Amino acid sequence: MARYPIGGQILFWVFVVVCVGILALWVFRFMVSRDRIDALPPGHVVSPTRTWQEWIRVARLAASRNDFREAIHSAYWAGITRLEDTRILPKDRAKTPREYLRLISQPAPGAFLPPTAYRESLTVLTNRLERTWYGNRAASGDDFRDTLQQVEALGCQLE
Repeated sequence: MARYPIGGQILFWVFVVVCVGILALWVFRFMVSRDRIDALPPGHVVSPTRTWQEWIRVARLAASRNDFREAIHSAYWAGITRLEDTRILPKDRAKTPREYLRLISQPAPGAFLPPTAYRESLTVLTNRLERTWYGNRAASGDDFRDTLQQVEALGCQLE
C-alpha cells in the first residue's frame, strides 16, 4: 500500500461507501417492513351517506325541476343503498357502477347469489346511469319513470 497511496485511498472510500450503503439499505428495509396501517387499532369506518329514502326524495326533487339526469343519478344511488342495507352489496362507496354490477352478477365464493330480478334491474339501472350521467346524454321523464320501476324492483318501497 505504501507504494500506491492513491490505491489505498480508493480502497478506503469504496469501503466507506459500501458500509454506508449497507446501513442505508438496512434502515430502508426496516422502515418499509413496518406496516403503519396494521399498527392502527381496527375500528368501524363511518362514512356519512344518505338513506335510500333520502336518495329517492332527492331524485323526485330533481325530476320536479326537469333535471332528469340528476334524478336518474340519485335514483341509481337509492337502489345501491338499498342493496347495501340488505347486505346484498358491501358498503363501499369507492366502487364504480360496473364493479357493483359485477358483484351482484358474480358474488364472492361462499356468498349467496341474489335473485335474478336484482341482477336484471341493476343492469338496466347501470346502463341508463352510464348513458345519461357519464355519457352526458339527455334524459326524459319516461327514462326517470322506468328508472323508478327498476329501483322498486330492487326493494325500494315507493309511495
